[in-house]
Amino acid sequence: MPDFHLAIGDDRTDEDLFAAMGPEAWTIHVGAGPSQARFQIPSPADVHQVLAELAATLQRGPDERASGGAAERRDDPTAPRTDAP
Repeated sequence: MPDFHLAIGDDRTDEDLFAAMGPEAWTIHVGAGPSQARFQIPSPADVHQVLAELAATLQRGPDERASGGAAERRDDPTAPRTDAP
């Protein structure tokens, strides 16, 4: 699994962190106003929702995450199926 970097903040001191994390990081500014963060959400309540959804996604296995949970991912079509009867 690749590294996942996340920073969430709501004031000026967080802007230095957002800038230092690089373009691949998930940086989230909470509240209105300009920011160097990649994403912006309106309120702390929304932070809770984002973290809850992230946690739910991480609790699923990698195959479920890759397919949205609907089907098994098979990278090697010649590999034996694990879901066969």
